[in-house]
Amino acid sequence: MSEQRSQRLDLNQWHSRRPSTGLLSFLLGAFLLLGLSTFAKGSGMNVNRIASSGEPFVLVVGDASAVTNSSPADVTRAQELYKATGQSVLWFRRSGRAYWIRDARALQQAQAIVAEQLVLGAEQARLGAQQAELGRKQAELGRKQAEFGQQQRELAVQQVELAHQPEIPTIVARQDEIGARQNEIGRQQDEIGKEQDELGRQADGLGKRQDEIGKQQDIMGRDQESRMQALITAALADGLAEEIGR
Repeated sequence: MSEQRSQRLDLNQWHSRRPSTGLLSFLLGAFLLLGLSTFAKGSGMNVNRIASSGEPFVLVVGDASAVTNSSPADVTRAQELYKATGQSVLWFRRSGRAYWIRDARALQQAQAIVAEQLVLGAEQARLGAQQAELGRKQAELGRKQAEFGQQQRELAVQQVELAHQPEIPTIVARQDEIGARQNEIGRQQDEIGKEQDELGRQADGLGKRQDEIGKQQDIMGRDQESRMQALITAALADGLAEEIGR
């Protein structure tokens, strides 16, 4: 094989190995999805988790949002109470016993305490949906990159095989044809790489915003948790809490 043809083969092999910086950027940004606002498994409910310094509680507000300092199992218990009544509910535990509050005034006060948390939680959910869409696009681009990589490997094998044959016109023409195809695939890989880079930048931007919101949720959550515990204590004293077992 001539020196020119050998250089062409090396270049095209590089194209088949080229990593996607966009994919790496997306993965870094995706870690920021693990914020304070999550979805309850199988429910579609946006669950906002706040700091815990007292006993567990779950406030279910309608069929779309909840605020809690407790476990997923407790969220499920509160959701079941909501589904049974069709009304918002404040579930909590004190001294190992479970209670719930259905008093409209107490629930209104509880919702006022966490109103800002619910707004930020909805924003987190919206950003999370955008991150998921970016992930879908990245996965599709990754699939295309894998297909092109396989094609590059197959063409590289053919180039090696042809390199051991006499440099007659038909062989040289075939090598040139394969080289042109490798270059075209490499160009398409570069284009996909640019798309992945752009998606990665978008994911980074979303991730930073989610991180900022998460810090806001964390700061206000400590105050909200304290106020919710005080409201629960008052509701117990006023006889507004109904015991429902352990």
